[in-house]
Amino acid sequence: MKQDIRVQMTKRMLKEGLLKSLSSKPLSMITVSNLCKESGVNRATFYNHYDTPASLLRDIANDYADKLREIYNESCGQDGADEEMAVLACLKYLYGKKEEVKLLLSRNSENALTGFFLDIVHENLIKTPDSGKDKEEALLEAVVAASATYGVLKVWLLNDIKKTPEDIISMLKKMVGRNLSFKFSSAE
Repeated sequence: MKQDIRVQMTKRMLKEGLLKSLSSKPLSMITVSNLCKESGVNRATFYNHYDTPASLLRDIANDYADKLREIYNESCGQDGADEEMAVLACLKYLYGKKEEVKLLLSRNSENALTGFFLDIVHENLIKTPDSGKDKEEALLEAVVAASATYGVLKVWLLNDIKKTPEDIISMLKKMVGRNLSFKFSSAE
C-alpha cells in the first residue's frame, strides 16, 4: 500500500533530522524533543510513526535493506546469472551514499547497519559443504568469510580508503578465497 505523500514527507524529515543529530551525538543522547526540533515535526506527529529515535533508526536501516535487495534483484537478472554485477551495483550504491552510511556504521548510531550487513553476508556465504568438509566446518568457514567481508566493507567506508567498488570485490574474492555469492532473501 502506498503511503500518503504527507506521511512520506514527514518520515523523510524525521530521518534527515536523526541523521543530522547523529553527526554530533550518540543515539542514546537524542531525545524525541531534540529530534522533533531538528526535523521541524511536532512530538505528536513523531509518535504517530515511531516509538523512539531507535525505532526511527531501525526504519532507516530497513530502508537500506530494501533498497539493496531491489538493486541486487534488478542487477542480477531473472536467471541470477550476474551476481558479481549485482554485488557491484550494491557497493556502488553504498559508496554513493558513503557519508550517510558512515553515520549508520558509527558508534553514534550504535552501528545500526552492522547487524544488517553481517546477517546478509553470513546468510549468503553459507553454501553446501565442499566435498571432504563437514557441515560444521563449512559453517565456521562461512562465519569467517562473513566477518571478514563485513570488516572490509566497514573499514573501506569509514576510513575513506581510496578503492573503487570493483577493487573491493576483487579484494574480497582473494581474501575470502571462495566464490562470493550474495543472493538476497525476500524482505521480511
